[in-house]
Amino acid sequence: MQQALSGKLPERAARPKAPRPAPRKAAQQPAMNLGKPAPDFELSDLQGASVSLKDFQGSPTAILFWNPGCGFCQRMLGDLKSWESERPADAPRLLVVSTGEVETNRALGLASPVLLDEGFSTGRAFGASGTPSAILVDGEGRIGSGIAVGAPSVLGLLRGEAPAPIGGNGAVEPDAPKSPAIGEPAPALTLQDLDGQTIDLADHQGTRTLLLFWNPGCGFCQQMLDELKEWERKPPKGAPKLLVVSSGSVEENRALGFRSPVVLDPHFSAGSSFGTDGTPSAIMIDARGKVASKLAVGAPEVMELARSRSDQKRKLATR
Repeated sequence: MQQALSGKLPERAARPKAPRPAPRKAAQQPAMNLGKPAPDFELSDLQGASVSLKDFQGSPTAILFWNPGCGFCQRMLGDLKSWESERPADAPRLLVVSTGEVETNRALGLASPVLLDEGFSTGRAFGASGTPSAILVDGEGRIGSGIAVGAPSVLGLLRGEAPAPIGGNGAVEPDAPKSPAIGEPAPALTLQDLDGQTIDLADHQGTRTLLLFWNPGCGFCQQMLDELKEWERKPPKGAPKLLVVSSGSVEENRALGFRSPVVLDPHFSAGSSFGTDGTPSAIMIDARGKVASKLAVGAPEVMELARSRSDQKRKLATR
């Protein structure tokens, strides 16, 4: 049964500025640097003051890597604020390192300090590759845990629980996305484009369509943008049409300069319907409106799928 998705343009969409959302498994990446000095950093808070990690020495601190435009972050915000309001006496301090604008982050209403890192460089320095994720730094400024990935693991870290390592028996969120099977009808998708016009995926039947899930602030998306636009400018023979499903604001997406239509999905609900939890990712829909490939994740896989011809679809579908 198809699941209809509809969306309206937000009055003020959150401005994401980070890589893809973290995988939805509640897990902790191996603590390869446990006990080593944590990378130092200095960032501006929401008042414009410079704050350094050294300012937090003396007590354990959980550094939370955040993206206001990340659907998974939005879903755990209520639990995070509840933890702040009832923080146990022995719990670590919380330091949020976020992307996005000052106003967007201020609107979250977090009681903990929030620092801005638009390029996600701090997250990468600690080994994080998505949001939400977190790491514990002890009172002497040393790494005190592995990277906690996903809302359950992050909240567990804040509560003093030990998340299961990846590859162990870590729990999986009940609503973890599942990709539709090849040959199944594509989930229904109805969203608004940058001009406010309603776009229905069903209207694209009759031609192959590459459905690309995008985030204007995702570093991995930014790195592949030029290559993707060159593909748009000179599509190979037999290339599919492109439909971009993006988070972010109208202005941010206009600035990308896509020739192909862009529709807005600020809460990443369409991505979840197609089984993806990160960007960039893509899936092929055939001319009959059926799923014609596995989910491609990351720039290399996305571009390989984009360059595929109709006579290659069987190979890509079964790989």
